[in-house]
Amino acid sequence: MLTLFGGLKKSGVNGLLDVARQVYKEVTEDVHQLVEGMSKEYNLPLELKYETGRGYYLRLPASEIEDKPLPAIFVNLVKRKKVVEFSALEMLKCNAKVNTIPRKREKKTTPLEK
Repeated sequence: MLTLFGGLKKSGVNGLLDVARQVYKEVTEDVHQLVEGMSKEYNLPLELKYETGRGYYLRLPASEIEDKPLPAIFVNLVKRKKVVEFSALEMLKCNAKVNTIPRKREKKTTPLEK
């Protein structure tokens, strides 16, 4: 998470980064609650994954859906060897929010620097 926010650990140093941290925290909590709810609602052992370029996505053992299709709420289905990876529209919205968070602090220059 440090690299997301320009290496700053302390809050209060940069107001914009403090807001970014808070938004990131809220979106992360929302995604975890969403996955927990979908897992219970559809009775599936959903595993939440995250990759920087891809964002949040779900993984499920392929054996869980051999005899039944996934509910229509799940999109972008990709079959791997022993797992199935996919997303949900709500997760795509959360990924979009994460992508709008400022990632790095801008270099601040003083009038003496050229």
